[in-house]
Amino acid sequence: MVYYLGTSSDVPLIPFEERAPAFNVSEVDGGEENAVGAQLATPYAHYMGSSTSCGCNFRCDAFGDPYDQREDAAGVQADHEALAAYLQSLPSEAEPIRIFSCWSGDESIPPEHTRTCRMADIRAPDFAFREGELVTVTR
Repeated sequence: MVYYLGTSSDVPLIPFEERAPAFNVSEVDGGEENAVGAQLATPYAHYMGSSTSCGCNFRCDAFGDPYDQREDAAGVQADHEALAAYLQSLPSEAEPIRIFSCWSGDESIPPEHTRTCRMADIRAPDFAFREGELVTVTR
C-alpha cells in the first residue's frame, strides 16, 4: 500500500533512513504527481511511508488479517502512532488534510471509499485505513 498526504500548505519532509527505518514523508515523484493531485484536490501532495519505506506497516484492512494479530504488530502500531503524531503536528494552515491510500500503480483510480474523521479517530485502537480510500482529517 502507498499513502499520499494532501494539504493546503507545504509540510516538513522526513527522509527515509535505511540504517534507522522509520516513518517518512517525501515529495511525490514522477508520473504519480498528476494522478495523486487529482485524487487529493489539494495544492500540496506528499508521499508517506512507514519503517518498511512503503505504507505496508500502517494499520490497514487490505491484508486480510487483523493488524493487531500480525507477527509485526508492535512495529505496525509504532509506525501508525508516528503517522498520527505527524498529522497532529501539522499547523492549521495545512487544512484540509487528506490521505489517499492505494496500491502502487493505482494512483489514477478514484477512491472506492471516502470518510471524514478526527485526528483522535486515527489514534483509536480500532482505526485502520482501507484500500482505495480518501480520508479527510479534521481536528
